[in-house]
Amino acid sequence: MNTNFELFGPIHQIIILSTFALPILLVTATRLIKANLFVNVVLFLLVTVLVCNRIWAVIVAWNSGLRSFTDYLPLHLCDVAFFMVVVASISQHPELIRVTYFFALGGTLQAIFTPDINVNFPHPRFISFFISHCGIVVCALFLTFGLKTYPTWQSLIRAFVWLQIYAAIVIMVNFSLGTNFGYLARKPLQPSLLDYFGPWPWYILMLEVAALVVFVLLMLPFTLKRALGRALSTQVERLPMLLIGL
Repeated sequence: MNTNFELFGPIHQIIILSTFALPILLVTATRLIKANLFVNVVLFLLVTVLVCNRIWAVIVAWNSGLRSFTDYLPLHLCDVAFFMVVVASISQHPELIRVTYFFALGGTLQAIFTPDINVNFPHPRFISFFISHCGIVVCALFLTFGLKTYPTWQSLIRAFVWLQIYAAIVIMVNFSLGTNFGYLARKPLQPSLLDYFGPWPWYILMLEVAALVVFVLLMLPFTLKRALGRALSTQVERLPMLLIGL
């Protein structure tokens, strides 16, 4: 068995497909069952899996020999997304769900497609990594579509502002502790999108542009849906007048 992670290998492809298939199945079930209890049960199970996996990840890291307190600071962008989906699932606050959508899909998806990991299945760190990152995306998609709490341009702006605050804090922490949270001090060792953004610190500026572009792309389907809905509504309102004209 190959002990090194194979980018877009069979296992990786299954993980990516499952990450999108699971929320589709859950949202479809929600539409069919139409019960708040089902939604709450799904969110409870997702949060339970994420939290238990988080605890397990700490145990795995400790047993792997990581002893520095900086190894356990939850300051990667995916750490922030983790806390956001957990709080959003518990509170079901609409605006938090909308902002979480951008953080989870804008940041965590990239970690799923190009993970910074050098072990393969069934290594505990491999399992823990993908449960965490895929779970964040699944939970965020279910919150968005299962609860029909769709993002707005205002929530996009809020998410981007909070991203700047996060980056400012993390840059100071990295400078003070010699860490690499958010990969803002250096690029990950494994191949990633950052490899195409030039050397440090210029790739950070490219990251800002890329983040904004990704946020806009994540917003476009909802904008198009609303525009189409308004257009259809206008045509329906005009239908009686058109019939009279006939």
